[in-house]
Amino acid sequence: PMVCFESAFPDMSRSLAGAGADVLIAQSATSTFQQSWAPAQHASLAALRAAETGRPMVHATLTGMSAVHGPEGQRIGSWLGTDESTAGVFEVPLATGTTPYVRFGDWPVHAALLVLAGFVVAEGAGAVRRRSRNAPGPRVPPVRTVRASPARPGR
Repeated sequence: PMVCFESAFPDMSRSLAGAGADVLIAQSATSTFQQSWAPAQHASLAALRAAETGRPMVHATLTGMSAVHGPEGQRIGSWLGTDESTAGVFEVPLATGTTPYVRFGDWPVHAALLVLAGFVVAEGAGAVRRRSRNAPGPRVPPVRTVRASPARPGR
């Protein structure tokens, strides 16, 4: 099992899933952060880790919010909150298989960032070429067209 904020780091759950874990468990006590947004955010990390790894995740706390998420990150049952002393029993589906994140890790994200950087550099170079092609040359005075109409007698 992961301990407390270890659930915030995806590489830990990835290595557990890669090693054959059928379910991920994180135990925590967030008493320092009571009456704030932190316990709910900490519990929501379980959904993210579950979806990344394709494994259900149980986030169990002594103080804070407990949550159970299925292998696709969906919530199983209701969250157990900070205001009451409760316990819950949930059926957790075990999962097998490998998600792209477990198999490949962070390199697709890094590759996507490199491709994006390449587009930005290429676009910047294209803007410089367009600007140099449209650079002003010697100024030529505009040509004026004058129309003359025949003078009418008496006017």
